[in-house]
Amino acid sequence: MKALSIRSSLTAWFLACAALLIAAFALVLFATMRSELRSGLDARLSANAMSLSALCEWDEDLRRPAFELLPEVAERLAKSRPGSGEEIRTWPARKILHKAGEAIAAEPPPPEALADRLGKSEPFALWSTWETGDGKHRLCEMLVTIPSYVDDEGFRKREFSVLIRVSEDLAPIEAKLVRLGGLVALLALIASGMVAVFAVVISRRVVQPLRHLGAAAAEIRAGRSAQIPLRGTGDEADELAGHLENAFGRL
Repeated sequence: MKALSIRSSLTAWFLACAALLIAAFALVLFATMRSELRSGLDARLSANAMSLSALCEWDEDLRRPAFELLPEVAERLAKSRPGSGEEIRTWPARKILHKAGEAIAAEPPPPEALADRLGKSEPFALWSTWETGDGKHRLCEMLVTIPSYVDDEGFRKREFSVLIRVSEDLAPIEAKLVRLGGLVALLALIASGMVAVFAVVISRRVVQPLRHLGAAAAEIRAGRSAQIPLRGTGDEADELAGHLENAFGRL
């Protein structure tokens, strides 16, 4: 197998290193953007769950928790976010207190799974992704304990806990990721083309002085007069030219 020329070797190594760097940059960029998009979705779901918890209150007349928002208003708010669903369950009884938007097909966790979190002042959230025939959905399940307090009219509100479940369709994020992946691939392709042109130009400039020295040496070997080319830069090519000129002078 014939060995590659210096120019071909330089070009190949340059392209290989550049391709690895471009691929690594593209993967890191894509992974970072995906993480940011999903983190933003999780933050939005968490904020929605906390907003719903603020609308839960103990109803002393009914002797049970109540959701202080008209059902039609809650449904209208849920529909303003296509692909989203929400529900609130009393905990640990798991009775439905509120439900709006798309149905959440995933089953709630069993009471024993959150037994150690019951009654805690800090909300506790579980995150999961579930898939149906319509696509993937992101689900936030937050256990919130509403503390006991005395309202403005002097009535004491009892402490109770609710499990708030909010979900959102991942299709918009997946579509954004597809577009982002296409854009990153296009940019990587353009960058690879520019690097290829740059590699050819650089390798040519590196090898060209050696070609000139070889042509001059061939002329001298054939018995014709030729001047060893010096560029006056003092680099390795000029140093080699000086050695060749001294050698041919001695010969």
